[in-house]
Amino acid sequence: MTEGLADPGGQVSDRLIRLYQRWADGGIGLQITGNIMVDQRYRERPANIVVDGKQTDAAMAGLSKWAEAAQSGGAKMIGQISHAGRQSPKSIAPEPVGPSAVAVKLPGGLFAKPRALSHDEILDVVQRFTRTSRVLCDAGFDGVQVHAAHGYLISEFLNPLVNQRDDDWGGSLENRARLLIEVVRSVRANIGRKKILSVKIEFI
Repeated sequence: MTEGLADPGGQVSDRLIRLYQRWADGGIGLQITGNIMVDQRYRERPANIVVDGKQTDAAMAGLSKWAEAAQSGGAKMIGQISHAGRQSPKSIAPEPVGPSAVAVKLPGGLFAKPRALSHDEILDVVQRFTRTSRVLCDAGFDGVQVHAAHGYLISEFLNPLVNQRDDDWGGSLENRARLLIEVVRSVRANIGRKKILSVKIEFI
């Protein structure tokens, strides 16, 4: 899901906290958030939560209140961390990014044609997922879910129709899965074994 309830700047809003408090009051056992973006430049929609760098005290307090509301009935709280890749609307990203310069084939013109990420930019994506996971766990989340489905960036790398690279990040399944594997390895190393780490993935 995606809530679209962030305050301007991608921070936690009172509306978002109320929503998760309501679900907690209903007795839910596990709350997995909607998209928490690892890069504000490539969001799935304007009102996404964004955790892509050093957080202010106010931003950290908001994340902690969000987690506390979700956990108040005894539930676990997992943050779904995501990069929209080529599926960042052109109102947000006039030039989105992906594994290759392959446009989204949907009517309506919502998405601009992407450019291919460089090797160094791919390594930066890994670090962004890692940093976001660390911030969320420091704020009190029980863990994270790496979003590797629904046509977002990691899913794009897995998809041979979208990933047309001929370097270490494309071609064979091993290479196309490299971004996901590197993200998972780095996140696990940074959040430790006591935090939950899951992956949202789909068969293509």
